[in-house]
Amino acid sequence: MKINYIQVNQYTRPGIKLKGVKKIVMHYTADPGATAQNEHDYFNGPAIQEKRFASAHIFIDKNKAICIIPLDEVAYHANDVQAHNSDGSPYRGVAALKPNANFLSIGIEMCIEKDGSFHPDTVSRAVDEVAALCKQFNLDPLNDIVRHYDVTKKVCAAAWVKSPALFDAFKKNVNEKLNAPKALGKITIIADHLNLRDQASMNGNILKVLNKGEVYTVLAEKDGFYNVGQAQWCSASPKYVSFKAN
Repeated sequence: MKINYIQVNQYTRPGIKLKGVKKIVMHYTADPGATAQNEHDYFNGPAIQEKRFASAHIFIDKNKAICIIPLDEVAYHANDVQAHNSDGSPYRGVAALKPNANFLSIGIEMCIEKDGSFHPDTVSRAVDEVAALCKQFNLDPLNDIVRHYDVTKKVCAAAWVKSPALFDAFKKNVNEKLNAPKALGKITIIADHLNLRDQASMNGNILKVLNKGEVYTVLAEKDGFYNVGQAQWCSASPKYVSFKAN
């Protein structure tokens, strides 16, 4: 992630310290085709001239991520009023972020393509950056990543409001990234050919054939088989593989 802070000013970077980081709030830019650098430049210039109280900490596009506000400072990203409670007070849907999410969260803006979609590389980069933030602030990806919509009812990020399953998948991917199993070591295939199976058993279906000299990372060992990723298992016999521990 590139660090390129905008200037301190009352509208887009007030310089106020956060009270803590309880959640990560996900947004979309609603600015088709604009890059992370475009957004940086906007919040460092035109937005100030327009006297617009708005910003976010990090902007992510298909090529890069830029942090424009220090992660210990307030960004104006999730305290808008879109709906009201029965008593007339502003709707605030995430209890941990009451009364003002701007003081208790990190705001992430994902850039969109000209057709309004998220580029797969933007999503992938967001997974990496958000996983790193969850680790830094000791957050649970499945419970502590929320949409702007969850906080104030603003339709943001629009694609994830329209299809909550896509947002759930994003959180799951962040969780898997953060909690990826630690590798036990590596194996080198020493047999001419070795079957890769879908379970740790000779009864498992053959997925493909591994070839002599190929190297794989071992994530687990079970019943005489090595796991080399998800449901992928090969024999752990020293007749077929040479294992080197990390």
